[in-house]
Amino acid sequence: MKDIRPYLEQRWYPKDPAELSHSIESYLKNAEIEHKESKIYGVIVPHAGHIYSGQVAAYAFNSIRHLKPKTVVVVSPSHFIGGADIIVSPHTAYSTPLGNIEIETLTLEEILKRLYKDFGITILKYPEDPEHSIEVELPFLQQIYEDFKLVPIMIRAQNEKVSKALGYVLSEILQLEDSLLIASSDLSHYYNQEIANKMDKEIIDRIESFDPESVLDAEQKGIGQACGIGAIAAVMWASKGIGAKKAEILNYATSGDVSGDYSGVVGYVSAALY
Repeated sequence: MKDIRPYLEQRWYPKDPAELSHSIESYLKNAEIEHKESKIYGVIVPHAGHIYSGQVAAYAFNSIRHLKPKTVVVVSPSHFIGGADIIVSPHTAYSTPLGNIEIETLTLEEILKRLYKDFGITILKYPEDPEHSIEVELPFLQQIYEDFKLVPIMIRAQNEKVSKALGYVLSEILQLEDSLLIASSDLSHYYNQEIANKMDKEIIDRIESFDPESVLDAEQKGIGQACGIGAIAAVMWASKGIGAKKAEILNYATSGDVSGDYSGVVGYVSAALY
């Protein structure tokens, strides 16, 4: 396969394929959830290094393990690259140590076309981007699904206009039966555990109420924080548009719960939209 976006050299996860697969399977086995009979349209997952957020993420991935999507849309923030409202990869595939994942280029191009034409959302295609928040989710997807195509979208302008437009376009283009939505986001960054828990609860409560406007509002008011706040809101709007009725929080923790250092932590949540 030509024009593959290489995986990052930083140690976000083990680079040895066997070690990576084993570690993910261990996270999944330790994430006991009650599988729902109802259709899950989307999930919210964290995106730190697997050693910190992998266990929390595993609850969301375990909740969708029984699905068989042909298309997986991963919406993340763009931490590093600006210049447009939306950043995307111009490549035809993403690479991880577990193999390559083909990008569903036609679907992605249709989404971008609609965003620009109907809503004036600006787009930048950035080769070999340094963004980790899509990549860290991919080995989990490769572990639970044998065959799927990827639609990767990074939001730089995480505001209501962009998030709502993306949510609407995704709900219009995606087919219910064979698509899955993933919002990649961490919560508060580098507060002590007590403050982080308080701020994270503001976001978590709004996710659970299935109210994307209030999720964005919490960040605007400074009472909650999520680096992928726009990704969360967009996936909530899209999930609503294709049939989801409610959200359920599956797990929450902070980096301090892993490291034992509670002086400056990052919050992680996993949730299912169904």
